[in-house]
Amino acid sequence: MSRALAISAREISVDIPPIVGWNDSTPLVKAYKNADSLTELWTESKWLVIKNIFDWMITAIALSLGSPFWFDVIQKILKARESIKNISSPDDNEPNLGGIEMRKKSTPKEAA
Repeated sequence: MSRALAISAREISVDIPPIVGWNDSTPLVKAYKNADSLTELWTESKWLVIKNIFDWMITAIALSLGSPFWFDVIQKILKARESIKNISSPDDNEPNLGGIEMRKKSTPKEAA
């Protein structure tokens, strides 16, 4: 029973394309399938291979920074967004300028 279930699950999973990741439409996978060897892959699509290696390095560096770093970055982005939202209020026609009030210059006629 469990063996038949495992076989049917494997057959179903083969038919479902991956949502995220490498599939047949990924340029590097296409180049790999068209090449006969890794040497041919390197000679025909060297910039694609270099780009993918660079992408993996950037991902590794980002992951190595750890969650405290990314938590702080997200908090700073959210604070900056809030301060930008507070600078100009949608209710007023004049900008708030971050709490600095703009005063109109009085003309001699208004003073009298």
